[in-house]
Amino acid sequence: MPDSAVRITNGHFIKVWRFKESPKEYQAMSNNGGDEDWVAFIPDEMSAYWVAWLESGTPFGCCCVDEFKVDGGTIKIGSHA
Repeated sequence: MPDSAVRITNGHFIKVWRFKESPKEYQAMSNNGGDEDWVAFIPDEMSAYWVAWLESGTPFGCCCVDEFKVDGGTIKIGSHA
């Protein structure tokens, strides 16, 4: 990782899981009925950064990306339909 990236995020990072391997409480947030592919946790400390690969229309969520505020950050769930 470039040194500048470490300074920008101050040691914080985005955690990504395949949907079926994500924590059950995150899976329960989704209402996409089995079309989910990915789950990401973005800590509050990184909320000011735009992360293009977490947007709708990307491999993370080619159809849609739902967003949920949780304690300490945001959950994004990407789905394919």
